[in-house]
Amino acid sequence: EYCCLCLRYPVRIENVKYDRNAFLFNIAFVFESKTETGKYRLPLCKLANTIETMEQEVEFLSNPKTKAKMKHILPKILQSLNESGECLLRIHESNSLSLKLTPTFRPSIIVKPHQVPVQLVDIESLINSHWDLTMQQVIPFIDGTRYVQRIAEDAHVDVKLVIQCLRHLLYYRCIV
Repeated sequence: EYCCLCLRYPVRIENVKYDRNAFLFNIAFVFESKTETGKYRLPLCKLANTIETMEQEVEFLSNPKTKAKMKHILPKILQSLNESGECLLRIHESNSLSLKLTPTFRPSIIVKPHQVPVQLVDIESLINSHWDLTMQQVIPFIDGTRYVQRIAEDAHVDVKLVIQCLRHLLYYRCIV
């Protein structure tokens, strides 16, 4: 038995030019049931809004000639999103589509004063003068041997602020 999950975005365009004074369509992505779909929500919304705008401007879906293009467009979007996580596609002579999957991050991890953060990247090489001052003060003390409480003491920063900085660095996968 095969189960799937549908992520849909229905659209209704009200206008007297359509039968029953409305044009209805639904853009959907279909996934295997265990797929995490969160990163596909914004691209689906953007795709549906783009198609809606094109329908209003050039009758893209209600015109059989341009509607036929959808059977070629949708597989290209699927292929690009699956291969590279992004899609740049010219849909119509005056419309192009740019989609990008945004990664979903795990929920915020609790940082405790006895834990020892370890850098995954050279954070000091990324710092510039626009970074948060507390972050700039804390980063030099993340050396893989100091625990959070000790980093706070050595950097002369409140431990709660150090924990907040480390949570940001964890979110962006700069430390573990």
